[in-house]
Amino acid sequence: MNRRNFLKSGLSVGTVLLFNPSPTHVFSWVSDRTAYAPGERIAEDAFVLDKELKKHTLLELCGRTGAPVNMLYIYGGGAHRNRHRLGGIWCRDSFEDFYVLRYLHQKYDNSAVQIIPVAVPPVYASEFYGFERRVFLDEPADSEQFKESAVAFIESTEQAVVNEFIPVTTYYDIRNRLLFNQRNDLRPGEGYGKIYSWQGKFRSDQETQKYGTPTVWMLSPEGVVLEPPFWGNIYHGNPHVRYTIPDIEQAIQKHF
Repeated sequence: MNRRNFLKSGLSVGTVLLFNPSPTHVFSWVSDRTAYAPGERIAEDAFVLDKELKKHTLLELCGRTGAPVNMLYIYGGGAHRNRHRLGGIWCRDSFEDFYVLRYLHQKYDNSAVQIIPVAVPPVYASEFYGFERRVFLDEPADSEQFKESAVAFIESTEQAVVNEFIPVTTYYDIRNRLLFNQRNDLRPGEGYGKIYSWQGKFRSDQETQKYGTPTVWMLSPEGVVLEPPFWGNIYHGNPHVRYTIPDIEQAIQKHF
């Protein structure tokens, strides 16, 4: 779809309010937030967006098929103009880790394991991928710069779906709320909007990387956390693989 037409048709006032739900929101900073633990239910208002920028709560998505296990797979998405990145994905570790998605998609149907991929933009290094610096952190949701950048990121990520690197429909976390990093030097600007109580609770407490992609969660149809998160797979530089397919499958099989 032509990007300008997409913006005209898809980013109505209602869509803008999905990013900033209230014009009177208060920007705040939080600290000492811990990750969800097994047995906890995720927040009712934790949300992601689809490729048309329509809001979906994670609880809605988890209950959609009735599958006993929902695999929330948070990854680094499209590289936009940096075409030298493997598979057109900005996060190389995520690209290498996609074999997990493809294997489970082939083995389990949607009634047993529902895969919910969620793509994160390169919010802390956007300038290296053809975006303005900190556009996803500082620009308000009603700015043309933010809207065009969101659409461009989605378009580049959707190409990975077309190429079957990602085997199912993907969703988006444009502001990096799920894996929100509370480091002081990474604070968003006031244009970012509301910081929700659930932001960062999908990030492992042991995670030290800026992004923490990929990270995998197992959730029940009711949005209850079934297992601690799978995280920390690094395939480049100093490789360190913390989980593999057998680890994921062992966790899945416990909940059938």
